[in-house]
Amino acid sequence: MTSPMISVVMSVYNAEAYLKEAIDSILQQTYTDFEFIIVNDGSIDCGRDIILSYKDPRIVLVDNETNLGLTKSLNIGLRRARGKYIARMDADDISLPRRFERQIEYMEAHPDCAVCGTWGSGFTPTGEEILIQPVTDPFLVQTEMLFANALIHGSIMMKCAADLSRPFFYDESVRRAQDLHLWVSFVENGYKLANLPVVLYRYRIHDLSISATSLSEQERSAEIAIRKLHRHVFGLVVPCSVLRVIRRTGNADPHAVPMAIFLTYWVLGLCFFSVWFRAYAKCDRDYFLSRIDNSNLIQILYPIFWKILKWSIKRCLRSR
Repeated sequence: MTSPMISVVMSVYNAEAYLKEAIDSILQQTYTDFEFIIVNDGSIDCGRDIILSYKDPRIVLVDNETNLGLTKSLNIGLRRARGKYIARMDADDISLPRRFERQIEYMEAHPDCAVCGTWGSGFTPTGEEILIQPVTDPFLVQTEMLFANALIHGSIMMKCAADLSRPFFYDESVRRAQDLHLWVSFVENGYKLANLPVVLYRYRIHDLSISATSLSEQERSAEIAIRKLHRHVFGLVVPCSVLRVIRRTGNADPHAVPMAIFLTYWVLGLCFFSVWFRAYAKCDRDYFLSRIDNSNLIQILYPIFWKILKWSIKRCLRSR
């Protein structure tokens, strides 16, 4: 059997109120060469009946005997996927008709890109629309991830395992912000991530969404992923208290954040290595560095870091 170009993976748990709208938005895509893997994660509502009411041969229903949670369910879908690309979809959201068409065009034209998201529009039960415009350039996406998630999870399309150096799955020990942990893994392995500068995904904002019901747990999990990325990029981990301030600043003005972090680390690096060269130029460099581990380095530089951080963020805000 010929493999489809795209495998769409969607996990469903008690989402009957919005499920039909989500499924219809996928089946109405202008790009039609896909399979639609729907993992029913032990739903006790009428969701399974809604899925079975569709006779479209592209739909592949996978039933979990019990509720395994989002992370494990998504991995089940990934392991069943046969497509060259894998597209995510959430059971309470809406993909606009040309989403797959535009993402396929980009991914085929940029073979060095492993993950491609889109701009989105958050909408509330009252009809309010909130435009979500994450940065688009791969360099800026990686930079933004030093503070917060730079992709809308349900909007992404990524390469399948066959086109990557190794298979990538969601970390099943992570219950919240599992997408951010996956993006960090891609960055750690040298892959690029990007966003299309066009709204192709509508994100439903309601009281039952995971983000709304588990906000504090989600933030803690995101901090772990972001600190991991800091360690990979800079070899230095920012204290959680500083990271929270940075993330709050980024939420208020996301365009100021990337410049702030690079300016901070750049100035910090100049200060540190200037002192080192002046004081230890005649000493053995490896011996000197072996005497300072990351925890000591943070204690030494934390006051300097905090002052530079506040100054750099203020400078970025004034420049807008």
